[in-house]
Amino acid sequence: MSLLKGLSLLQNGKAPQFLEEKITNEIFRDISPASVSPCLVKLREGLDELGIYQLSQEVPDFIHLFQPNQSSILTQRKLILLLKPQFSPEGSNARMLESNVCALFMIYIRETARGKRGNITVSDILRFATGADEEPILGFMMDPSIEFVKVDNSFLPTANTCINSMKLPRSTLTQELPPMDALFNLYDYAFSNSVFGII
Repeated sequence: MSLLKGLSLLQNGKAPQFLEEKITNEIFRDISPASVSPCLVKLREGLDELGIYQLSQEVPDFIHLFQPNQSSILTQRKLILLLKPQFSPEGSNARMLESNVCALFMIYIRETARGKRGNITVSDILRFATGADEEPILGFMMDPSIEFVKVDNSFLPTANTCINSMKLPRSTLTQELPPMDALFNLYDYAFSNSVFGII
């Protein structure tokens, strides 16, 4: 298990921020193995095998990545900054239609952040678009984005998590957006799905 956590961390994955400060100190501070529980000794050995324990000895502030902190919590503001809309050129008909659906999507994100969309959270939206429920420690290698596509059969969003891109259907000159409640119900369905953008 410690090897898996270590490998995840080395590959810019999610840091295990569930450890209490006391336990983190026992793992990373140079304390005799005799005074540490056998479970923590095994965890230290796994981290040592990947060089993470050695890194913590060279850079003591490194261990703060393993402790819970408020800055790692995904908020509405952080999600909006992460998901960058890819608009058509200013003044085009497509841009106007994209702006309309984008404005509604921002309302949806606000409602989600306030707990008004049932069990859906802002983390569910990011997970749908990228496969990750929080921003990695070193950031995303490819910036998450919103790509606006002409509606085909449905206004249900889809995503391509390989390139961190969510496809948000927009209306066309012949097909209008559904009422806000119906559109938001489609978003709820998409973001509650556990298969990352594939419905």
